[in-house]
Amino acid sequence: MIDMRMHHIGIVVPDIATSKDYYETELGLTVQSGVSVDPIQKVKVMFLRHPDESVAYELIEPLGDDSPVINTLKSKNRLAHVCYEVTNLENKIESLRNSGHILISGPVSAVAFDGRRIAFLYSPERVVIELVETGELV
Repeated sequence: MIDMRMHHIGIVVPDIATSKDYYETELGLTVQSGVSVDPIQKVKVMFLRHPDESVAYELIEPLGDDSPVINTLKSKNRLAHVCYEVTNLENKIESLRNSGHILISGPVSAVAFDGRRIAFLYSPERVVIELVETGELV
């Protein structure tokens, strides 16, 4: 049984306000949340969604040069992560670690999810996966 479902795709951008215009105008996305500042993750985030899709897009702006996403911003590939919502964060982390994933950070409380906990893992397929505890969707 798969006990996780896709929640959002994280994309690192240099400036949320400027990038938001592109995603609204060119891709037809609508803003789902205001900008949240997360001092733990050292980022600002905003969620957008297409009216016909359940998966959200998370625009991620680094708060400074010490932000964990600053190197992603400097690279040509700005995809930061794919996020899955899970019912039991600790069990899913343990299960993924047992299958070769590496825990990067967490679990920690996240501002963008009203304090729900998140964790980041690096997959054997070289993709960063974020896990977020279940709760009200953004």
